[in-house]
Amino acid sequence: KLCFSFLKNARAQDVPVSGPILQIKAEKLATGLGHTDIKCSNGWLDGFKEGHLITFCVICGEVWRDTILPRVLQQYNPENVYNADESGLFYRLLPHMSLVLKGETCNARKRSKDQISILPCAIMTGSDKLPMLLIGKSTKPRCFKGMKSLPTEYTANWKAWMTSDIFSNWIKKHDKFKKQKCKVAII
Repeated sequence: KLCFSFLKNARAQDVPVSGPILQIKAEKLATGLGHTDIKCSNGWLDGFKEGHLITFCVICGEVWRDTILPRVLQQYNPENVYNADESGLFYRLLPHMSLVLKGETCNARKRSKDQISILPCAIMTGSDKLPMLLIGKSTKPRCFKGMKSLPTEYTANWKAWMTSDIFSNWIKKHDKFKKQKCKVAII
């Protein structure tokens, strides 16, 4: 009953609740009631959803942008709101269309998937930015050999993708917010 109330309250505020979030909340509620041996498995989640007629729904980006985001941003000054947006940069990708002479055949080559990921992050007012993060595949790229410093930060991942560990380490490295004792939102 408490878990269902939690879900109803969260959804009334347009807060998205995933299956794992609901499972963790249910276990915390059970522990708070003295039931430390309860594990809320995927089977428990399936039964909970079926018993309460709950389904999963894809949340549209516009709903988040138009309803939830403004409420979150009201809690922060504009100088404490940062926007970070990861993007893949396919640095060897050629155009998929070309100008050709009439009658010339247009043969395709295999498209390159070589990429790096970039993460720029700037403050809402434009007065501050965090160093851009580059994520490549190689831990020590040859092109950086002999360089003493870079205008960005670089880290590696075998797919050149952002992971929660990479993001957490990057944020902790630039934890000037904690030093300044200010509450910020990074969106």
